[in-house]
Amino acid sequence: MRRQENSIFDLKRQIPISYRFWNLAATIVGFVVPFALFFASRRGTLQPQLPFVPFGVLLGPYLLLLSVQMLTEMLTWHWKSPVWLVAPVVYEGYRVLQLMRGLQLADEISAPDWMVQSLRGLVSWWVLVLGIQLMRVAWFTGLNFARNSSYGASGDMNQ
Repeated sequence: MRRQENSIFDLKRQIPISYRFWNLAATIVGFVVPFALFFASRRGTLQPQLPFVPFGVLLGPYLLLLSVQMLTEMLTWHWKSPVWLVAPVVYEGYRVLQLMRGLQLADEISAPDWMVQSLRGLVSWWVLVLGIQLMRVAWFTGLNFARNSSYGASGDMNQ
């Protein structure tokens, strides 16, 4: 029982800097790209312009959930909760679904082609981020298991 308590304590206390940096970088890209597109549209760089309401319909729920994820991650890191490892995966999976719904809505509200392509780019970005995140979770839990386990240390495979 003592080994399990130590394992949970190590997991709580060990949040790699690279993991935080990756989450921060992915989130910043996820925020900057939609706002850059909106402001470029407002300035006339991207034609036809996209009014605020269709932009809000297409990307409002996405940006809201991204904000909630940032808050959740900051709190789990601060509290050193073991949830920090899987929370982004849950949010990112749902984010891909939100963006796919945005693609469906883009056809219904006749969004400009540049917006549809941007939504596709965001979907691709978050699928990539989700894949990397899943690999990092598997790597981290496998590393943690190997570090805190005696499995394979003896000839008895039934431990």
